[in-house]
Amino acid sequence: MLEHRTPLVVWALAVAGPLVFLGSMVAQGQVLFWGTPLLQFVPWHSLAVDIVEHGWLPLWNSLLGAGAPLLANYQSALLYPPNWILLLVSPAWGHGLLLLLHLMWTAVGMVLLAKTLGARPLGQLVAAQAWSLTPFLVSRSAFLSLESAAAWLPWVLLAGVRLARHARNGVSAVRVPGAVLGFGVVVAFQLLAGHAQITWYGLVLTSCVMLVISWDSRAGWLRGTAALALGLIVAVGLSAAQILPTAEYLIQSSRASGLDSATAMTYSFWPWRTLGLLMPDLFGSPAAGDYWGYGNYWEDALYIGLVPLLMAATAIIRFRRFEGERRRLAVFLAAGALAAFLLALGSNTPLFPWLYRSVPTFDMFNAPARWNVATTMCLALLASMGADLWSAPTPRGRYWKHLAGAGALAIVAVGFAARALAVDLRPSVPRAFETLGFWALSAVILQLSWPERVDRRWWILAGAVVAADLLAANIGLVPFTTPRLYSESTELRQKADDGHRLYLPAALEYEAKFERSHRFDTFQPGIEWSEVREAALPNTSMLDSIPTFNNFDPLLAADYSDWIVLLERSEPALQERLLALADVGWLGEETAGAPLGVAYREVVGAARARIVPQARAVANRDEALAALASGSFDPGSVVWIESQAGLSDPVQGGEGKAEVVEGDDPSTVRVQALAGDGGWLLLSDAWYPGWVVTVDGSPADLYRADGMFRAVWISPGEHVAQFDYRPWTFAVGILVSGAAWCLVFFVGRRW
Repeated sequence: MLEHRTPLVVWALAVAGPLVFLGSMVAQGQVLFWGTPLLQFVPWHSLAVDIVEHGWLPLWNSLLGAGAPLLANYQSALLYPPNWILLLVSPAWGHGLLLLLHLMWTAVGMVLLAKTLGARPLGQLVAAQAWSLTPFLVSRSAFLSLESAAAWLPWVLLAGVRLARHARNGVSAVRVPGAVLGFGVVVAFQLLAGHAQITWYGLVLTSCVMLVISWDSRAGWLRGTAALALGLIVAVGLSAAQILPTAEYLIQSSRASGLDSATAMTYSFWPWRTLGLLMPDLFGSPAAGDYWGYGNYWEDALYIGLVPLLMAATAIIRFRRFEGERRRLAVFLAAGALAAFLLALGSNTPLFPWLYRSVPTFDMFNAPARWNVATTMCLALLASMGADLWSAPTPRGRYWKHLAGAGALAIVAVGFAARALAVDLRPSVPRAFETLGFWALSAVILQLSWPERVDRRWWILAGAVVAADLLAANIGLVPFTTPRLYSESTELRQKADDGHRLYLPAALEYEAKFERSHRFDTFQPGIEWSEVREAALPNTSMLDSIPTFNNFDPLLAADYSDWIVLLERSEPALQERLLALADVGWLGEETAGAPLGVAYREVVGAARARIVPQARAVANRDEALAALASGSFDPGSVVWIESQAGLSDPVQGGEGKAEVVEGDDPSTVRVQALAGDGGWLLLSDAWYPGWVVTVDGSPADLYRADGMFRAVWISPGEHVAQFDYRPWTFAVGILVSGAAWCLVFFVGRRW
């Protein structure tokens, strides 16, 4: 396959779009904040950086829930090498830098991919711009893990294409081993980036493209399939230090048996947003404060620019002008774009519900609209192919293009007329028509002016039109603010300084989050954003090192999820006792005039560690939760122990006292306990595989207690109990990943 040389100007223009769009934000020290940067990623990464700076491994998060895995939390992506830059810069500012670098990196990858697939320089540039500046990526700027995983998709496809070609051509003794390793490395980076859904969809697309590439013969197809399998094994080995802990977390989570159908089909692509391929802001935009479509803006964002869309249409209509591999690829990309789009529709067609019931993996993720990552990629690659088919217009072509220009002017006139006549329409509708007409007219002028020979000046002109279109569609979709939002202390920190946990009830959290601050219709709801921190909207309290019983995370342990359900459904009197048991010392309540309408009152009796005199055995978590739900439950008198070893019931001790000794390492908890007649030391931290306990240095049996906490028997007298988090999954994963990376470096020197 001929690969056209890429001029320097194409490389420069490919990375210029992200640089123009985000460069000033990064250069001025501004920070991302809207949505998950403030509520998830910056708190997670700030904690991880703090733990590492103290000389510990960031394995456990003691500030959320009653404690939860940190490194095993897949979206935190602590083992993703680019994220290590956050050890050198502020995590808040570093997220903006990472976003910029990933958009530039994916643009470079797209140039190389289009070049490898035979596109000329203009096609390479158009593909890079249509992909790196698509609102599908840009409007999701808050989702760092998604952006990171998506940024690797062109590189994974590039490695897959080269691997498939080598396997098809039967050059295994020379190039296939090196291609397998290269494929494994880029897939490993995508796996470590922290977004399983985008990675999985990308691998499905890559596997299909490799099948198309190697379809010339049965032998080539078999070699390609084998090479793909070997590459995936290498990738899993390289990323095992992340995958094994995350797999354990998944098994312990409420997602272990898959999502229910309603959750799995949440954020199905709204069919009317298909018009977004032509008019991205037809239904408004949160940047303009007038979004009125279904759900939120970003999940249904689908736009690659009008000129790239026309080029993609050209490639589909004139696919017979291609030969061999390129013809097969054009057909597949058209079919792939349609198939991915149909999957993105989710519950709006019978297809996805049937796949949910019948095919594994379709019950693993929600937001089917994210299948449009494949739609967008296919359209961008088709645009690169269509760019090669555009040529100077013929006399007949000029006739039709002049008619198209008149149609574009008519579209603009419709928008102006609707605005001038004050037609009863949403403000975004006239604006969308005016914008469509303008870019359609620009596309017509571009086609009418198309030269016989496309040179450097034309690359710049066409690239400028495409970039301007996409940058205009993205204006305001990356909200940013000053770093003071993250660095300043809060009044809440001064109030809740006793070490007890906060808890914001689910209904109040939802209202404060989705109706008062993070509304889907606007990025500017008329609040001071510091109110989000003062209200301790999960997980912002981590920025003040305040523990909270809330945990805003897509992956939660089933113990914790079931416990929260019990807490939320309990009557006020029982709820107060459960809160005290969970060491919740501060409860959020609806309060007029308070930040986001939330103020915290003190809860009596909260304690992280206590001596309980009596234990009763239950067979499982359900029985423990049922016991807690009884109106007579008293957390200070009895603890419900899950035991499969026939623990005698009841086990009687006496009263005592216990106190947690503060330490820097969240993976270790030391408790000084005094039990005159013996008793059960109950630590209101989450039980989780990997936690072990010693009493005065001697190993002891650790039990799951009261549905989700930890308990150990303390003999009469004064003792020190130490709880340590030592997950075997991380230890084994490090060994496997270390061996795999050594193999890659050793074997890679040969190829």
